[in-house]
Amino acid sequence: MNTRNDLLRPMFDYISNMGNGENAFIIQLYNEVNKKRGLEWEASRSINFSSKGDKVYSVIAVGAKYVDLKSRILGATGGGVIGRAYRISASDVTLGSPDKWYNYNSAVLGQPLAGLYADSEITFLTPVVDLAVEANKLHADIFAITNVQNQGKGFTPTTFGGNHILNPNDVVLLEIESFDSTQTATAKIDIYEGGLDFYPE
Repeated sequence: MNTRNDLLRPMFDYISNMGNGENAFIIQLYNEVNKKRGLEWEASRSINFSSKGDKVYSVIAVGAKYVDLKSRILGATGGGVIGRAYRISASDVTLGSPDKWYNYNSAVLGQPLAGLYADSEITFLTPVVDLAVEANKLHADIFAITNVQNQGKGFTPTTFGGNHILNPNDVVLLEIESFDSTQTATAKIDIYEGGLDFYPE
């Protein structure tokens, strides 16, 4: 009959051999694991603004699975932008055709359950001015702004925030406000869709 030490001996031997380089623990980051499993997605857009204070909107309609909004990556050729997110109801909008998500694993050809809709595919049944209010905010404003003087304008796409958990059937209104006139802004989001705890199969 095996004793407890007998059962643990292979582990002890493995760890002791790490000192001479024969064995090693391989650690994978959360993002790397999820990308290999085909559970992380990305989408992007470019927006031309003509005046300071102009706003554009997108909607994320979460499906039956949790979504981890990994980050919002914003860039601008001018003074910058302000990013916001609001919780709204499905009855506040009518949604058209979703934008395409791109999976980090080329073997995944479908789409996630969560839909992403650009402003051209959103019909507001509740006026947007009544939705984009402080009481509905999901997280702190993202102030992706720079110097509005010509010599200081513009910044390369930069990651802001991250790991905001969206629950099944949430509807989220994303807002980008221009902090300058006549500039082009870029926006990219990454999401993970699936269970929130990882248990290897």
